[in-house]
Amino acid sequence: MTRAIRTAVSAAILGLLAFQPASTAAPATDGAPGFESVTLRAGHRVFPSWAEDHTVGLREPFQIGDSDLSAEVVRYEPDFAIIGRTRRVTSRTKEPNNPAFQIVVYEGDTPHDTTWAFLNMPPHFSVRSIVAFKVLRIEFRDRKPLVNRDTSAVKVPAPAAGGGHP
Repeated sequence: MTRAIRTAVSAAILGLLAFQPASTAAPATDGAPGFESVTLRAGHRVFPSWAEDHTVGLREPFQIGDSDLSAEVVRYEPDFAIIGRTRRVTSRTKEPNNPAFQIVVYEGDTPHDTTWAFLNMPPHFSVRSIVAFKVLRIEFRDRKPLVNRDTSAVKVPAPAAGGGHP
């Protein structure tokens, strides 16, 4: 699947799931930090001892283990919030107070699931989720990175040496 087709499919899925259109990496303006990349730890529902780290930017696909699963970060919200009745996802401010990343997981070329990953919060598996993600580090172009304080009660195991099947 070409990058253009994958981007179009991701946008269509997000629309069907009633999310706002995915944002893109934009240059920092009016003092807002310029997002550069995120380091995610992927964990698997069936193989709880498996984990794998990925450092990616927006719209940068990455493979999950040696499976036919891949994923891409399609949206970044620096101060994640959900608006009450509409359940619309938004950002309260431009500062990374509650940073969140929306991730689309693909099985082969077909979008399988969409999920959110947060800094300093445990990963979660929705009913359809096979893979969940935890934010470990966020890099910015114009300020120090944010690093996970690992204060969550639920720990995702560190990646095993040599990878392995998720």
